[in-house]
Amino acid sequence: LPYLKEKTPTIDANHITIYIDNSFSMSRKDNDNIQLIDHAKKNAQNITSKLKATQKVLVLTNDFNKKYQKWYNPKEAYDLINEIDISGNKPDLYTILNRYHQIIDTTDINSLYLFSDFQKDQSQLRNIVRHQKNTIKIGLLQSQNTNNISIDSCYFSKPIRQKNEIEHLIINLTNHGPETQTVKGKLLINNQQKSIQNIEIPGESTIKHSFHYSNPSNINTIIGSLYIDHSIIKFDNELHFAYSTEEKIQVCAIYNDTISKNLLSIFSDSLFNFNKYKLGQIDYEKLNKHELIILDQLSDLTESIKEQLYQFVKNNGNLLIFLKEDVNIDTYNIFFKQLNIDFLSKWIQKKQNVESINYDNDVFYSVFKQKLKNINLPIVNNYFQITPNKKAQKRNILNLINNDPFLSEYKYGKGRVFICFSDLNMQNNSFAEHALFVPFLYNAALLNLKKRPLYHVLKNETIIEKNEINKNDIVHLKQKNHFDMMPNISTSHQKTLINFQNKIEFSGHYQLIKNTIDTMAIAFNYNRK
Repeated sequence: LPYLKEKTPTIDANHITIYIDNSFSMSRKDNDNIQLIDHAKKNAQNITSKLKATQKVLVLTNDFNKKYQKWYNPKEAYDLINEIDISGNKPDLYTILNRYHQIIDTTDINSLYLFSDFQKDQSQLRNIVRHQKNTIKIGLLQSQNTNNISIDSCYFSKPIRQKNEIEHLIINLTNHGPETQTVKGKLLINNQQKSIQNIEIPGESTIKHSFHYSNPSNINTIIGSLYIDHSIIKFDNELHFAYSTEEKIQVCAIYNDTISKNLLSIFSDSLFNFNKYKLGQIDYEKLNKHELIILDQLSDLTESIKEQLYQFVKNNGNLLIFLKEDVNIDTYNIFFKQLNIDFLSKWIQKKQNVESINYDNDVFYSVFKQKLKNINLPIVNNYFQITPNKKAQKRNILNLINNDPFLSEYKYGKGRVFICFSDLNMQNNSFAEHALFVPFLYNAALLNLKKRPLYHVLKNETIIEKNEINKNDIVHLKQKNHFDMMPNISTSHQKTLINFQNKIEFSGHYQLIKNTIDTMAIAFNYNRK
């Protein structure tokens, strides 16, 4: 039915349940410029006005508040329906129906009314009437107006945020209607408008658009908002994000007796928080908080370090291994078998050049403007040959002239392992002094930083990962003076998880407070679906 415009029939059911879809899609307008949710509410109130005082009404929406989980008399239900407003929640219809079946009394005659535009939900309508005494009526609310334009996502072209740096913010915009539209895009940084642009989007297409601005020099925490200004767009018209310009990249190196000077030199940059651990003096609790762990030419691997590194890689960590001639091959190969890495065979003493380079590997991101034919590559005098592992998910980065690998990447679990099949000694190879060495190490440390979200999506259960938080910390999430909650803190795979459940109702910027200290800004957005 377009809407239930016909005369409402007599309802004999003891209990009447009315579900009103109050998601953002229901704020669209029909040809008479009336929002779909207003049609749903009007029809629902028309039903309650015809009921007897002895009949009971249950009102369901996408918000599982306590007031929507009990029975009312028709007059109370009429007033409750009038209060329903648009919501960012959009549970599956299956979830709504499950809630309905949990509340109703199956010994009574029940009548269920569903008012929705049923976006992509039609398939879920099968087999929803479970009891013979149930009847169901569907108010399918439709609008000819499909000219919505949504901000789908935003991201930066580079992974690092620093003070006074020019940022290149990219947004994805979708025009859901058939005709080309022009909208005004606004960018606010720390509540100050930084840019306003006219953006043209062809019909039924997604485009990328860029904003440029400079990070402030005196503020560490940046909160940003993108807005679409258009006369017909009432939802999906904003996207919030947040980040810090003070954040450092966590890197550590594990060594035998002395750490390599090349590593000390590179990671002394203020961009990094560089920790050094002598083998046997490792702080295992802090190990998993790093973006990159480097094994600096370790002769042997203990059982404890192998297990820690295995879990680190499996759960999204990046590991970089520099070998040397006198390593315990058997111990390393046992570890490599765990991670599906090629096995070490024998140490070769033979001078040859690195012949090929994989320009497309992430460790050479933004290093080359073009692929060069006659590039100067490192010279290798001594290195380990390998025995291939059939299970290895391998990508060669630098190969020797005889096609033996010099530097390779292996994927395992959610992480990756980089192996240099030689050491950092100039007598054995020139890699540590070569121009590729610095960008390789920088990008190996930055890889996980690219995965860090600028914002989180509100769901029925919103969980985020924050390793800066410990399980015993007292944590609050606040927004100005009208929202304050204490989320649940737990650990999983040596990572700290913060569970906000479904208690965050509105998108926007929030502050995470740890032990009374304002720790960080977090942006939440409604689900783009």
